[in-house]
Amino acid sequence: MSMEKYQPSPEEMKKAEEVMTNEQKKMSEAREEGYNIAKSEQSAEKSREKNPAEPTIEKHPGGLYEIITPENPYHEETTVNGVEIIVDWYDDSSKDYEIYFPQIEFGEAASEKGVSDQVIMVSRRPEVAKQVFDYAAKLAQTESDVYEIYKKVKEFARDLPYDPAEAGRA
Repeated sequence: MSMEKYQPSPEEMKKAEEVMTNEQKKMSEAREEGYNIAKSEQSAEKSREKNPAEPTIEKHPGGLYEIITPENPYHEETTVNGVEIIVDWYDDSSKDYEIYFPQIEFGEAASEKGVSDQVIMVSRRPEVAKQVFDYAAKLAQTESDVYEIYKKVKEFARDLPYDPAEAGRA
C-alpha cells in the first residue's frame, strides 16, 4: 500500500495528534491545506473538461472563493417579433449568465410598467441560461411588448435552480 493512499483510522489520528509537538501540528495543517488546494485545482480542471461554458469556482482558505470565467462562455442572441434578446456571461458585474433586453428604455414608461432594468441575472450554469433564453424567445413569438416579456422572463428565471446542488447535481 502506498503512503499517498493510506487512510489512518480515527484512533490512529488521535494517537498521532497526542504525540505531536505544536510545530509538527502546524506543519501537518499546512501540508493538508496544500493537499486541499491541489485537489481544488484538479477539480477545477476536471470541471472545465466537462463543460467549457461553465465557470469554475475555486475555494480558498478561510471560506473565500473565486469565480473563474468560463473558458468558452455560452452566448446567444436573437430578434423575435421585433424584440432583441441576448444571453451572455458577464464578468464585470455579477459573474453570472444574464439575459439582456437592449430595447428597454429607462425612465417613466419603464417604471410605470414595473420594469427597472434591462438585465436579468440568471445563473452560473449555461444550461439554465439556455433554458431562460429559449423561454424568452418562445414568449416573444406571441408577445411584442418587451416590458411584459421582461417581467415574465424574470419570474420564470427566479423559479429555476441557481446552483448544481439545487438541481440535484453535485
